[in-house]
Amino acid sequence: MTYVEGFIIPVPRMNRDGFIQFSTIADELWTGHGAVRILECWPDQHASVGIGDISTAARGKDGEAMVFSWIEWPDKAVRSQNISLLLAAMGADPRLDPAKQALLFDNDRIISGCFRAIVERGEPTPSPYVQGFVFPFADNQEAELYPFAEGIWDELRRGGAQRLLISCQDDFPEGRQIDFSVMAMAQRGEKVAFAFIEWPSRSVCEAAVHDIMSQRPLPFPVPFDQARMIAGGFCPIVVAAR
Repeated sequence: MTYVEGFIIPVPRMNRDGFIQFSTIADELWTGHGAVRILECWPDQHASVGIGDISTAARGKDGEAMVFSWIEWPDKAVRSQNISLLLAAMGADPRLDPAKQALLFDNDRIISGCFRAIVERGEPTPSPYVQGFVFPFADNQEAELYPFAEGIWDELRRGGAQRLLISCQDDFPEGRQIDFSVMAMAQRGEKVAFAFIEWPSRSVCEAAVHDIMSQRPLPFPVPFDQARMIAGGFCPIVVAAR
């Protein structure tokens, strides 16, 4: 099943075009070393936010866009086999040489982590509208995410959603200023989920979400604290696929 590498990247809004150029080059190297699909998604300032905001939770600063990004690998083994070769290729590529081009984002504040997909429904969309989510859940409640995902996917699909992926924390790098656990306010005995929904457009997304949220209570159990879910609406600015 898909192995997901998730990122929240702080990018000054004035560096948007440069970030697109940088990511287009870097993502070509990733897909050339085993990655299946990569999306770099710019926050949609017009999206309605009814729950915790990703930019606030990730400690975004004034003038910054917190890019929601992910890399899809066929599995964990493929990533493990290719990551050292990939990093070497990036270090040797003159187009990515930091001595010739200033870094366009705050590398020290990137939030990153690896997640194993536990639920995948639908098909990838060439240029979707994206809802991104990060939320904590009790480690002993992972099994309960499956019936939740099936229930919410039925509702989402009827509303026009094209893909749902929910993934569970597997490996987080150490030594970051902020990580996904801190961002999601995960407590002892909890793990973090990284999830996204792909839609054909914002308008379809908002109409479907309105219909789903008008159902109270939802017709299926929600096995996590919804008050600590953080989310955002995003528009892809770079899409790379093998």
